[in-house]
Amino acid sequence: MPDGLAHRLSAILGVAGLCAALLGPVPARADTGIDLHDLRARMTALTDTLRNDPTARDRSVVALLDQAGLPRPAPVEAAAAPSALSALPDGPAQSSLQNMRLALAILAQSHGGKDNTDILLAQGPRGTDALAFRGGSVTLSDIAAALARHGLPPMVMDGTGTWVLRAPVLLWEDTTLRLGPLDRIALSRPDGAFLMSFGRVSVEGAWLGVSGGENALAPDFVPFLAVGGGGMLTMRGARVQGLGFGQTGKFSGVAVAAHPVMRALGRSRIEDTLFEDVMTVSITGATGAEVLSNRFFDMRHNALLVSASPMAQVAGNLFFGDAVTNAIRVLNGSSDTRVSGNYVLEGDRAAIIVEGNSARVAVTGNVLSNRIGGGIKLFRTRCGVVSGNVVLDMRQKGIEVRQSRDTTVSANLVAGSRNAGIWVSAQSRGAVTQLSDNVLIQNASGISTATGETLLLEGNDLSQQFPRLLDGDVAMLSRHVAMDLRGDASLRLTGGTAEPMAAAPEFDCPAGGVGQ
Repeated sequence: MPDGLAHRLSAILGVAGLCAALLGPVPARADTGIDLHDLRARMTALTDTLRNDPTARDRSVVALLDQAGLPRPAPVEAAAAPSALSALPDGPAQSSLQNMRLALAILAQSHGGKDNTDILLAQGPRGTDALAFRGGSVTLSDIAAALARHGLPPMVMDGTGTWVLRAPVLLWEDTTLRLGPLDRIALSRPDGAFLMSFGRVSVEGAWLGVSGGENALAPDFVPFLAVGGGGMLTMRGARVQGLGFGQTGKFSGVAVAAHPVMRALGRSRIEDTLFEDVMTVSITGATGAEVLSNRFFDMRHNALLVSASPMAQVAGNLFFGDAVTNAIRVLNGSSDTRVSGNYVLEGDRAAIIVEGNSARVAVTGNVLSNRIGGGIKLFRTRCGVVSGNVVLDMRQKGIEVRQSRDTTVSANLVAGSRNAGIWVSAQSRGAVTQLSDNVLIQNASGISTATGETLLLEGNDLSQQFPRLLDGDVAMLSRHVAMDLRGDASLRLTGGTAEPMAAAPEFDCPAGGVGQ
């Protein structure tokens, strides 16, 4: 195998020792040495293990990848220490009964009023009173004692050793909710229970789930954990099942729904947690949130939503099981976000989508396979980078760039897409897309455009790309690529013409942006 290709594929997946893990013997009909059969077999074996062995889902992402012989994600740079508005009291919090309408109104100011009616209806004859805490630390024992003190339905333990909460709980901005490794809590759907905090929530190793069937008065209602206002969520090593409902992110299951004018208590972080049958994990309006090394299984909507949340880190997560739509959505001005080292196995629609004026987003080092939809999609973005990803066997496009300016697509391996490996379309006049050092293998077409404006091609390897090299607006230029399948010469494709190019120009992106 040529040293150049070994180095290139190592760069694509971004880990040391990759060649030993993924590259088999040199194929008889090509000299790339990329053993796609072996790579696909390993991905399929991991998928089967996760679907058929429930105990496997409790293992860490790294342990699962090691077992399958797949490369670990590259380490994530440590974020700056979270800033705090002030030290919160750590003594026992004070409890009272409060009307939940105030808390719902605070969330509605920045996240709309949809689904509030379902929450109010779900309370039934008890009305809109919730158990509220202020000024200290709250544990499950504190909640149980306060429920009894205020005449609310008591917490009871079911046959699995899980405490069932049968009333809504509110925690205000000067409180900290602490759930530890021995805590198991199920929120009663028939009773309209939920957890909503505007302070700090710390979940370390706890189990959160849902108890009971449909709510008689609000069948759509499902319990949830929401952290709103300037609140901060820290979740690590937890297990979350069944939470979430509605048409917005605020009640979606596990939600950080920040208020834009309220100062954050700190940076939210979700790590090494299993989410199963949850609607969505959503981060909205928060800066610098981190979602690291989690497992997402059989999610009921977008597995992970990052909206209006700049500088987020989404890294090293594993998405598997049934998935009706995108695994990762980054939208509504979530600029400078990094999506790196995630594995997405199967599911519908694009695995990763970046859209809605989210500038300088970097999608790097992810491994995506067997989606009913596509791999990676950039829509209405600027200065985006899609680099070092492996995209295998998409039923639609491998990588899609649409209505996006100054985009770099580099050093990706895209193989087996039933549509284009790389698709560029609906570009505005003067838009430039740089495609460099990509390896395209056995896609329905290699590179395809529909109003693609200007493409800059450097070092792309199409030596195993068949049946079509180019398609769409640039199909007639295929001969220029056919004469140079390894991309040794740089080409500029624009307006139906191809011309040599000395070197690709740098994009006009803000200083320090990942799009440079």
